[in-house]
Amino acid sequence: MDFVTPFIGPFVESLTARVKKHFRFFVSSTEYVEDMKNKMDQLEDTSKDVQDDLEKAVLHAEVVPAHAQPWLKEVERLKIRRNSIEAIGCFNVIKRYKAGKKSCKIMEEIEDLENPGPSTSAIISMGTQNNFESRDSIFNDALQALRSNKESETMVALCGMAGVGKTTMMEQLEKAVADLRMFDWVVKVVIGENSDPYSLQQDVAQLIGERLNETAISARADSLRKIFEVKSQQGRKKNLVIMDDLWKKVDLTVVGLSPLPNGFKLSFTSRFEDVCNKMDVTTDLIFKIRVLSDPDAKALFFTRVGPSPSDGDEDELRRIGEAIVKKCCGLPIAIVTIAENLKGKTKEAWNEALSNLQHGDLQDLYSIVHKIFEMSYNNLEKEDDKAIFILSGLFPDDFNIPVENLMVYGWGLKLFTKFPEDMHRRMKTLEVGSYENMGTPMFPITLEHSTSLRTLSLRSCSLTGDISFIGSLSNLETLSLADCNIRRLPSTIGKLKKLRLLNLTGCVDLDIDHGVFQNLDSLEELYLRSSKGSPVRFTHANCDEFEKLSQLRYLHVSKCAELQYLFTVDVANGLTKLERLTISECPVLKTLIGENDGVGVVTLKKLNFMSLEDLPEMVSLCDNVVELPELVELKLAGLPNFTSIYPDSHNTDSMQPLFNTEGAVPKLENLDICLMENLKQIWPCQISTSEKNEVSMLRQITVGECDSLINLFPINPLPLLNHLEEVVVKKCGSIEVLFNIDFESVCEMGKHSSSRLRRIEVERLGKLKELWRMKSVNESDILVNNFKEVQTIHIEWCDNFTDIFTPTTTKFDLRALTDYVSKDNSDDLEEREKGNKMIESNQ
Repeated sequence: MDFVTPFIGPFVESLTARVKKHFRFFVSSTEYVEDMKNKMDQLEDTSKDVQDDLEKAVLHAEVVPAHAQPWLKEVERLKIRRNSIEAIGCFNVIKRYKAGKKSCKIMEEIEDLENPGPSTSAIISMGTQNNFESRDSIFNDALQALRSNKESETMVALCGMAGVGKTTMMEQLEKAVADLRMFDWVVKVVIGENSDPYSLQQDVAQLIGERLNETAISARADSLRKIFEVKSQQGRKKNLVIMDDLWKKVDLTVVGLSPLPNGFKLSFTSRFEDVCNKMDVTTDLIFKIRVLSDPDAKALFFTRVGPSPSDGDEDELRRIGEAIVKKCCGLPIAIVTIAENLKGKTKEAWNEALSNLQHGDLQDLYSIVHKIFEMSYNNLEKEDDKAIFILSGLFPDDFNIPVENLMVYGWGLKLFTKFPEDMHRRMKTLEVGSYENMGTPMFPITLEHSTSLRTLSLRSCSLTGDISFIGSLSNLETLSLADCNIRRLPSTIGKLKKLRLLNLTGCVDLDIDHGVFQNLDSLEELYLRSSKGSPVRFTHANCDEFEKLSQLRYLHVSKCAELQYLFTVDVANGLTKLERLTISECPVLKTLIGENDGVGVVTLKKLNFMSLEDLPEMVSLCDNVVELPELVELKLAGLPNFTSIYPDSHNTDSMQPLFNTEGAVPKLENLDICLMENLKQIWPCQISTSEKNEVSMLRQITVGECDSLINLFPINPLPLLNHLEEVVVKKCGSIEVLFNIDFESVCEMGKHSSSRLRRIEVERLGKLKELWRMKSVNESDILVNNFKEVQTIHIEWCDNFTDIFTPTTTKFDLRALTDYVSKDNSDDLEEREKGNKMIESNQ
């Protein structure tokens, strides 16, 4: 057996080394823990130095290495892990081993952080073009005011004339607070001369990832306030809203930005000091931005102009440049504009610029800016550039001008001298075309030669004629005909073999030729939405062609007047990549999948989102068994024929369920139901073990305006709630209780039935009496702790509400409850006091 030795020896040595290593975790556990804590203390000292250097760098508007913040976060993470480890005595073998192993692992991670760590010397200056000594004190004072926790320092304003650099400094402050992680949210909006509360509300909501669905400004304001309150409750308590270029007072209460939770701050820029005063900013927090000092003005000019051909006469150029700067009177916008204009120019151009400034009637700063812009215009060499310059000046201040708009308006006004009729013939390499509000005559002539086009967006263009020419754009991948009034989508569109997105939104009274979808093998997104007027005429022949759309990922169908079903069984099973499906306002749609051909199961393998809305005739998804194994989010609204969502094996005659099998949606996380007037139950009153497991991934349920709904959950729903985090129920007039629970079942399940439920919100439930109804409660000392994670309970406009749980003698654990609101309910003061005492006892 000697031949085995060369193989066994190294294996045994390797195995022995590993055993010894793990044995040391136990024997030397205390030593590992102490060494780890000593190394962690040293790393903390280093992190404090890095944090100090970072704060100093931000205060001086210097660039911070990109890896500094992630490095500090890693140190914080290790500190938390360090604090969870303690030295363990010899008799607790498992804990002692784990403490040694964890400490060893942390020491390895500490070494990784130490080599290489962030070098504080890598923090470098941004240069004089953005950092002016004459403004350092203003910048630092403004930053300190934003950092302050004083209630009197909630608003900061930068005030000064146009072009003086207010927005630039505000951008530097925005970067500074981000680098210092001073706020959880920073939102910046541009206001301008014509402030509109509605638009401001929309911008703020969009920037924080929320939507305002209300139309009334006051209702939108309430929603915006509530959004910030919720974020504050979730731990995002510090928020900064930056409003750039205020021309007049903005009523923050009307917008919804006042009153707000502690930690909310507002900063803004304005040309007018009286606007700052009217916004109730304290005088010492209105920072006046004045023109640059001479040294800063010169530094800005020569940095921006860069090197110029001097023929050895640098001193002369320096003298001319300083004279030009002096004429600019320290105004940054004037200095930067003329510097950019003179970049790379000869001494003669510099002298000419100085001469123009010397002979101009420059009575004040505004006349200086006007003169310099006039010089910039005159120095443009191309007539087309001058046309764009003039056209841009027609737009309002702070307007974000789309380039395609400049092209369209310039074309219509005949401002461009080099814009021939055969422009697209000369632009054969054009890949993206976007047009808005234009007529038909130009398109066949100008587009038929643009065979390199990959994206064509025609929005609100009058396409009343034949658009068959689009079928010749063989490389087209994205085609949008939104709101173009086309009456017929020709079959030639089917020639676009590379088409991935087709948007027909707003194309009213539309007929779709047979064969359009027949060859669109690459189509991934299809939007058929009629926003107004007559519906789309989407026929069964069109549906049958879906069989060829094997790459389809997104499908949105709306207002298709003649559509009775969307897919055949074969088509549905062939849509193996479909991820999102939305169907709405199809008046005669009866089923999602029709023409049963005997196939037992229909599976949409990758569908993760489905929305079915306003389908008055819909009675089923399919006669076959439908499986949606990846469905995560389901939205249902306006489906009057369904009385249940999940099948009820005990009541098959009277109930019309949406799903006809128990295991249809095993991964469903979000369920949103509204305006289902005949819905009596979501789940059966009594559910089997398999049914409980089938919906165990549910995290959020929202139900509204379902007046026939009696039972939100089945009796004893605890296994159903394993992952449920939020319940929202509004305007459901038949619900008396949310959770109907048998006390004995709670005792049997014990700790295995604990819920993750965090938030409960109910509103306008006319018959609601309690949230939890415990049946068969005896006098035992058993604590009901299955809902101990609940943090928020809001109950509003529930006329019959009395108690959170009944009977009130139940030992009910709500230790995490910190936000309890009972508003405009019928319970008297004594009952409210009882609720408050109950809450306080659980803190």
